[in-house]
Amino acid sequence: MSEQAPVDGDKEWPTDGEVVDHIDLVMPLRRALDHHYELVRKENVGDTPYDGYNIGKEDRAQSHSPSERLSAGILAEAEDNDSRRDPATEIISLAVQLGAEQGRRLEAQDEI
Repeated sequence: MSEQAPVDGDKEWPTDGEVVDHIDLVMPLRRALDHHYELVRKENVGDTPYDGYNIGKEDRAQSHSPSERLSAGILAEAEDNDSRRDPATEIISLAVQLGAEQGRRLEAQDEI
């Protein structure tokens, strides 16, 4: 795959290795999703079934597990406190956290 110049809007990572805020990773993905789909939210569906991996211990220090974050109670509380945190955004946020954990694990393998 040939390397291409970034299209308008692509941001370069900080050159000093600085960590980017989680929301700055999540919201562009959410906007892209909204651009292509008309998401119609189902009401009163209860807890979201989740049978995937847990997020890493670093993220669990600051965040609920995926099963907890996708429970009806936590989702309702999140929306009441922050209008950006609807179920679709939470799912994207979890994907970012799972990707970070996978990256940590790949990096650890390289060190072995």
